[in-house]
Parts: sequence; C-alpha cells; structure tokens
Amino acid sequence: MLISILISRQSLSVCAFTPWIQQTLSACKKIYENDSLLLTSIGQKTWNFQLFCGSLLKLRMRVVVPSIDQEEFKKNCRHYKNQFHLDDKKVEFVFLASNSVFKNNYRRDQYIVDNADLIFPISIRKDGFFYNSLKNKKNIDTTFQIDYIVHSCEKRKKSYKPIDENKTEKLDNYLFHWTRMPKENWPDESQFDYYMSILKKEGTSRTAFDTLCNIFDKKVICSSSRHAIKKCKIVSFTGVSIGQFFGLMKWRKKYNEMSFEPYGIGIDKEEATTIGFQKVLYCHPEEFDKLSDDEKKRYHSSGKKTNWSEENEYRLFSDLDLNLIPIEKMICICPTSDESIFIEKKYGIKSYSLY
Repeated sequence: MLISILISRQSLSVCAFTPWIQQTLSACKKIYENDSLLLTSIGQKTWNFQLFCGSLLKLRMRVVVPSIDQEEFKKNCRHYKNQFHLDDKKVEFVFLASNSVFKNNYRRDQYIVDNADLIFPISIRKDGFFYNSLKNKKNIDTTFQIDYIVHSCEKRKKSYKPIDENKTEKLDNYLFHWTRMPKENWPDESQFDYYMSILKKEGTSRTAFDTLCNIFDKKVICSSSRHAIKKCKIVSFTGVSIGQFFGLMKWRKKYNEMSFEPYGIGIDKEEATTIGFQKVLYCHPEEFDKLSDDEKKRYHSSGKKTNWSEENEYRLFSDLDLNLIPIEKMICICPTSDESIFIEKKYGIKSYSLY
C-alpha cells in the first residue's frame, strides 16, 4: 500500500515537541508496522522530515523529485541520498518535470494526492491546497491529524536593546563574524544529523548561541555560497564597530530570518589580513563587467534601496580553520555575561558581554 503524509506549510522553528514533528514520526512508525510504502517528496521541511523518518525507520519510500530536467533530477537524487543516508534498496526516485522544487509546487502536491492509496493528513491549513484536494477523497485516515496552527515569524524575530558603545570601543581593532538562529542544518552537518539532533534536544529549537558554540566545537567557520556572486564560497566578516553594526541587525522578511544576531567571533584585523581576508569592492552592477576576475570575486552591489557598503565586508575564499589563529588574537561576543562566561570557560577564548 502506498501511503502519503500531507502537511501544510509550517513554521521554520522546530523542536522535538513540535506537534507536527511528533505526529509525522508516529505516522511513519505506523507505515513501518504495516510494511507499507511511503509516498513523499523533497524541498520543504515538511517533506524533508519525512525523508528523515523514512531513513531512520528504514521505510520503503517512493520519493517524487521535481526537477527542470534529467540532469537536475540526477543531481537532486544524489544530494538527498547523501543528506538523508537513503538506501538504494529501500528508495525509488520519481522524476516530475517542474520549474520549482521549493515554492508552491502544486503539480507535485497533486501527484502525491492522486497516487496515494491512503492519506494521513497531519496539519492542514483551511482553504489551502491540501484542504481543498481532500474534500472529496475517501481514502483518508485522520488518526494523526491535529489542528493547523497559523505560524508566525515572531519567535524568530528578535529585538535587542541598544548597547553602550563606550563599552565596546576597545574592540574596534577586530573584524567580526556574526551568527544567527539557523533555519536548517549547519553547513558541516547533514540534514539527517540535523533532525536527529532536533529530536534529542529537549525544549527549544536551535539558537544563534548554539550556532556560535558549534563553530567553536568544530573549530571551523564553513564557507558558503549563499548570497555570493557566481556562487563563490566565502566566509564573511565585517570591519564595522560593534556599536555601529548593531543597527544592521534587522529582521529580513524576504528570507524569514534575522540578518545577524549579537553573537560573534572577532579576529584581530592584522591577523585577518595575514590569513588572507580581502576587503569587498562595492560598486554599481553596471560596472561589474569592467572588473578583473579578482575584483569580481570581491564584488558586492553598492545597492539601490539599501546601502550595502555600510556592512564593510571582508571575505575569505575558503573555510576558516580557527586552529590557525592564535587564541590571543581572537575574541567572542555574547549578549549576556552568563553566555560569555560559558564560552570563556569551555573554549578558553576571551569573551565579552554586551549587557
């Protein structure tokens, strides 16, 4: 029997006690007990968590993979096999021609609704696509269904009171890398390991402080191509003083996340230059083609509505191995004294609290 689990879009902040997380895991256990086949997909967190459950429980799965063409389909299959430790003997991938993997993929959703022998609705938004698609369906089992909770970004949206700039003036000789609450797995972590960690971590979703500690645990800041020109992988720091940069820590509605939060790692500017950090070149987009290859790597639009040069960014074009930096050339910033004391005791790095 081919069983699908349907879940409307949910909040990005999850923990072991998030209702739809608990119910999805229970539904997958039922599928395992019945030796049935899970019909699922990729992309959004509600699909990806099903892949995790399927891998964890060793379910047989049919995974619908929306892709532009066969080349992208093969790439997506490899990616999700690696991310979720999927077993070729247990998983069948199905190609579905589509221009979008992540956003409003109604063709994919309709395929899953139409091809399931049995449907387990979990948390369905009223008048949404799944809600309307299930109205005339009879192959529905509501054992695991819960009310849909209208999610809000407010839990992820942070506000911090102003700081005394005199308190941080002595730290102006540092470049800083600021963290934030993660929406998904860390760069050095598979999605399977991410969800496993979520299930083991009691009470709350991950925070910016967790991200900071993960960096110190692994002793590396992983480079990323997110928002970078031509997907060049970089590690970004800023030369703006703490007091001035505080004003740039804002909620970014487009990305549903904070730009930064006041949890940071500081490196002595001279040491950063020695390591290989390069100052970003801010200019208008129409000037890009005139730049040399080296300048293009350092390019960032000066902006139209936003003046991006205010970030005073420095880039390193590789992962940053913290083992290469003398510990006396590095500091840590946290909002509270409890957090800074924890960092200093555990990692031996000089830490400062903002409040």
